[in-house]
Amino acid sequence: MKAIEQIQGKIILANQMAELNRGRGVNIGMFSPNTIEVSIRTNKGRAVFALVEKPDAVKLIHQIAAALGCKATIEKTDTLFEHFNPTAER
Repeated sequence: MKAIEQIQGKIILANQMAELNRGRGVNIGMFSPNTIEVSIRTNKGRAVFALVEKPDAVKLIHQIAAALGCKATIEKTDTLFEHFNPTAER
């Protein structure tokens, strides 16, 4: 019985640790004209962030849509892929 209680204690501790590290809020902002910052806030106020280039951000949008069971339609704006064309007017 002690072995089972120890295993259960370890499982409870692992669940508590996972709960502390689980993301609670997401913020999206512009880091630069071609880079988006995605930050995730945890329970304890810590934050983890990633810098995402525009093409990868589009992929992320599609991955989120697929996880939700839908499709995302993205319309190109004048500045969406501007950084691929170095001769484009800025």
